[in-house]
Amino acid sequence: MIKVYDANEKLFNHNGIKILHPEICELTKKDNGDYYLEIRDSIDNVDYYQKGMIIRVSTMWGEQAFRCTNPVVSSTRVDVKAWH
Repeated sequence: MIKVYDANEKLFNHNGIKILHPEICELTKKDNGDYYLEIRDSIDNVDYYQKGMIIRVSTMWGEQAFRCTNPVVSSTRVDVKAWH
C-alpha cells in the first residue's frame, strides 16, 4: 500500500489523494546512499505517478516520502522510480 500526494503537499497527516496497491513496489537502499522505490502499476493509475508527485510508504525505518521522476508508460502499465 502506498499513499500518493500532490507535488506541493506540505502536511502528511492524511491519506493523500489516493491509496494505491501497485503490482510491484521495491525499496532499494545502497551503501553509497542511493535510496529509492521502483514501482510498476496498471495504466489506470498513470495520473498518480506524474513527475514530482510524492509517494509515502512504510519502511523498516518508519513511513518515508519519495518523489517520482519521469514515469515510463506503456500500453498496459506504468513504471516509475521515486527518490527519497
